[in-house]
Amino acid sequence: MKKLILFFSFIFLFSGSLSAKEIKIALLAPEGSTWMKLMHEWDKEVREKTQNKVGFKFYPGGVMGDEKDVLRKMRIGQLDAGAFTGLGGGTVLSEVRVLELPFLFDTHEQATKVRRALAPQFEKDFLKKGYVVLGWAENGFVYIFSKKPVRSEADLKIQKMWAWTGDPLVEQMYSTFQITPVSLAMPEVLPSLQTNLVEGVYCPPLACLATQWFTAVSYLTDFPLAYASGMVLLTKKTWAQLSVDEQKVLKETGAKYTEELNQRITKDNEEAFALLIQNGIKKVELPDSEKEAIRKKSLEVHKNLSEKLYSPALLQKVRDLL
Repeated sequence: MKKLILFFSFIFLFSGSLSAKEIKIALLAPEGSTWMKLMHEWDKEVREKTQNKVGFKFYPGGVMGDEKDVLRKMRIGQLDAGAFTGLGGGTVLSEVRVLELPFLFDTHEQATKVRRALAPQFEKDFLKKGYVVLGWAENGFVYIFSKKPVRSEADLKIQKMWAWTGDPLVEQMYSTFQITPVSLAMPEVLPSLQTNLVEGVYCPPLACLATQWFTAVSYLTDFPLAYASGMVLLTKKTWAQLSVDEQKVLKETGAKYTEELNQRITKDNEEAFALLIQNGIKKVELPDSEKEAIRKKSLEVHKNLSEKLYSPALLQKVRDLL
């Protein structure tokens, strides 16, 4: 009997060491999406390079709630990490929202250049607030998807437009354009589209596919509003529990896979745009005069958010980089 007990004790201790530190990480991205495919690849490499001493346990598809729910669960230790959009990251460090201002970037290359230039300081600031940045994500250009065509600023005002609950950037934009928002958490959007509680949403094309929102809209306005950013955050507490070598593995692989993700997302967004059109979503064009008026008015959003989310100096730095 003693030998049997010792045998099972050994098995228990050995199996426990196979994944001694399993990092619990939540994402809004659903299983099977580009995001999750890369996350599983990342997990595999981390486990290989740490001899299975560190790995990820994923909670995809918003099962842990909206991003603010995830941050709360990270603070109380229920979760260790999260893959966030600019809204989630901006809840911790508001300055990162400067990367998502309307009509700031015209190309992917511009967005990448500015993000890389600002990342070192942002990472220091996140650390002061108790979070380690494992990688930076670029989710691509954001478009309006709607049930009725949006060809002008006036069209926006007569649609029931979704606004992500608690997003100060979108709130300011809607206020500037005199749009009355329907405020909802991300997981509530699809049923609200299906019941006509909302008629218009904003997101990158790939996200529109992944969330199934495309099944409840009819139009895509071909005028990108902003460039969506994101980041993977790990609590400083969990980071401190890792060895120096394990920290190095997480940092190096995190940078590797988020950069690979950014390249895939750019390609997949282009393919998703075409796929949406092929599947019956109608593309809507805006007159040049309307585009110019909207761009000009958006500068008010940039100005009004100075000192609220970021400093005028940071905004100027971004403009200088551009």
